[in-house]
Amino acid sequence: MEMIQDLRGRIALLKAFVSKQETLFHTIKDDCKKQHEDLVLWNKKVTDYKIERGKPGASVVAEIELVLDQYRISRGSYHGGDFNGVCCRRLAGNAKPITEEVRKI
Repeated sequence: MEMIQDLRGRIALLKAFVSKQETLFHTIKDDCKKQHEDLVLWNKKVTDYKIERGKPGASVVAEIELVLDQYRISRGSYHGGDFNGVCCRRLAGNAKPITEEVRKI
């Protein structure tokens, strides 16, 4: 008799545990759904912004590199695509006119 009571107590504890886990699962599922909806919304905003600008993102990078080339600033392939010290000094020295031109892009 005592063993049956013990088993019933354990079953009740397990049912309570399962209920809490189900609630947690549904909460996480709802959060994931909300996050997915937010992601879809932000992707749409980015797409709308790109359409509004009329330029793909890659062309912006190319245009910025053209501006930097005007000031003899380039990312050396031998440097792993990073700016070397001379180019960093040129960039810092011409920061104001460069940023003005980049803003127009």
